Amino acid sequence: MQQVMSERQTKFSSTFSPSGRWPLIIAGLAAGIAALSLVFIGSPAPREKLPAPPLSRETQARSVEAGVRVESTRMPRRVSVGGITPRPAAPLAPLPGIEATAAELEQRFRATRDLPAQLDLLDEIAGRNDDEAVRVIGRLFPSARHPELKETLIAKLADIDPEAAPEERFRILDSALRNQPRNVRSAAIDVLAQSDEPQALALLRRSAREDPDRPLREAAGEILRVVEEGK
Repeated sequence: MQQVMSERQTKFSSTFSPSGRWPLIIAGLAAGIAALSLVFIGSPAPREKLPAPPLSRETQARSVEAGVRVESTRMPRRVSVGGITPRPAAPLAPLPGIEATAAELEQRFRATRDLPAQLDLLDEIAGRNDDEAVRVIGRLFPSARHPELKETLIAKLADIDPEAAPEERFRILDSALRNQPRNVRSAAIDVLAQSDEPQALALLRRSAREDPDRPLREAAGEILRVVEEGK
């Protein structure tokens, strides 16, 4: 009897001890509960991947300078910018009510190749009616190529105060009378007709003698005669 009781005690101890069957039973119950939760609740939905924030203009500009590929989250594809140098934007027009300086007008003139736009800018330059306006015309005239543009540059001198930068004015007119198209030389003679300064008379005399076009020689001689008679 004592032996039987001892065997039962040993069996009971092994069953309820931490190393016995209870850990296995508990683990089985936990697995069953997890399986039931998948059946009735379902697997958790995957988290939606949020798009990366859009690249700033500064970051994109630095990427362009570095010659790397950049990806904008606002676009569905990658844009390769390696080796491509962005063209600089044309200078912006001044805000309404703010008068542009002569340097700004000159910069805008050089930035465009649109003839009507250039002619409009010449109106603004001449409208300043000061020394700097004459100097700007003097800087623009040598690089002008279109005959109408060259003629307008010279003609605009007549719209500016004759006392504004007179030495620069006569230097420009001297250049306009040398190896220039007929319409440009004619415009220079018209401007000289408005002055009785010695420099103007000297240029008219030269045109009356040396201009390759006879009508222009005659026109310069007639203007010279009228001016000298009126003095």
